[in-house]
Parts: sequence; C-alpha cells; structure tokens
Amino acid sequence: MSEWQRPASVPFPSIWRKFEGKNMVDGKKRQYWVQDLTDDLLEPAIDYMCTGFMEDEAICKYNKYIEDPNAIEIARQYWKNQAQQKLCLICLTKNDLGRTEIAAVNMTYRSYENEPDEESKIKNHKIDTLTEMIKYIYTKVDVYKTLNIEDQLTAWGLYVVPKYRRDGVGVEMLKSREALCRAVGIPATLTLFTSLTSQAVAKKSGFTELVDVTHDELEKVNPDFVPPGIREAAKSMKYMYIVYN
Repeated sequence: MSEWQRPASVPFPSIWRKFEGKNMVDGKKRQYWVQDLTDDLLEPAIDYMCTGFMEDEAICKYNKYIEDPNAIEIARQYWKNQAQQKLCLICLTKNDLGRTEIAAVNMTYRSYENEPDEESKIKNHKIDTLTEMIKYIYTKVDVYKTLNIEDQLTAWGLYVVPKYRRDGVGVEMLKSREALCRAVGIPATLTLFTSLTSQAVAKKSGFTELVDVTHDELEKVNPDFVPPGIREAAKSMKYMYIVYN
C-alpha cells in the first residue's frame, strides 16, 4: 500500500452523507450518517468484518474463511493497514435507546497504477488463491488506461449489520464514496462485486459493469478459484466502476 496521505485540507473525521432509511420504525424513518472511520471505531468495525463479512460475502463464505484463523488474521491486519489512509467509511445511527450504533462498514482505500503487491507474512493457501483470482480478473482490462485515471478508491468489504438491512443502507454507503473521492482528489471508484445482491446494489448506486467473469471461466483457469456452492451467490464476478466527472 502506498505512502499516500489524505490531504490536510480535508477535515478528519468528516461526514460524507446523511440519509433516512426506507422503512418506518415506530412511526418514523431511521436517520443515518456516513462518516470517516475513526480510531475509536476501528476495532469494532474490523470485528464486524472478521465475523459478519467473513461469514456472508460469497468468496469468504464458500471458502469457509470463518473457519480459518490464519485467514482471519491476514484479513484483520490488511484492514488495519487500509485504515491508515483514513479513507474507510462507517455508517452510524441511533439505536432505540438513543445510543450511537454501527449500521455498516466499507473498508475503502486508495489504489493506483503500477501499485506493488502487498504480501502477508502469514502464508495461507486460501488467501493466496483469492489473490491470484483477483489478479486474473483485474488484468482482463487496463482500468487506468480505459478510464483515463491514475488512481482509484477501491474496497475489500462492505458489510451491513443484519438489523439494518433492507433499509437502503448499502446503496447509500456506495453513494457516499463520491463526496469522499471529490474531497481528496480521487477521480473514480472500482470494486469487485461477488453476489447477485451486491451487484444489484452497485448498479442501483450508479456503478457500471467493466468486466464480467463467469465462474465457468474461472474454473478453467484454476479449479480452486471456484469453491463448491459459490454459483448459488451469482453466476459471475463483476468488476464495476464510477468515474466522477
């Protein structure tokens, strides 16, 4: 990961989006806000990622990362490293007792052209295979030349806490990237979406498909790229983008 630093002119933490949920709760809609992930919320956010995200997201779920302590430790350290850029997002709300509560986490970070690979000191076959699969998908197209950009906001993981699902939180989290990107000078956002649900949320948020790679194609490249059952989540992986003009 680069030594890039968030511009000092951009206050930290900042609130990037405010919205209300779609559903009525006790006669009113819940109020949410999306802000920078601060140090005091980092560990709770990563705990959600290491439990809920690892259990729910298609690649993690069908590779059973939740049952692999080494895989979880690699992911935890990776997310901590990402957070150093001060670009990760967290969605907060007030619970029924009026206390601030985490509704969603998006581990966003800056990536750039010709970025060197970040290697973990902990070797893990499942994580290594995941890295190879992602590299295969990403090299299907030169995104920097295709989109005429030098860097991007990407992510490894968007998790919505179950009690706040179906309230429009995922869509709003993705939309909040625009304000962040414009503030820090990043021209685009790209993410690999791995399930029908996340792909639909991305499309609703304004993302456009750049690369679509079926599990059949991935299996021909390396059978380990396609764990048993993953076709239940989607028939393909979609690499999607938004350029902020």
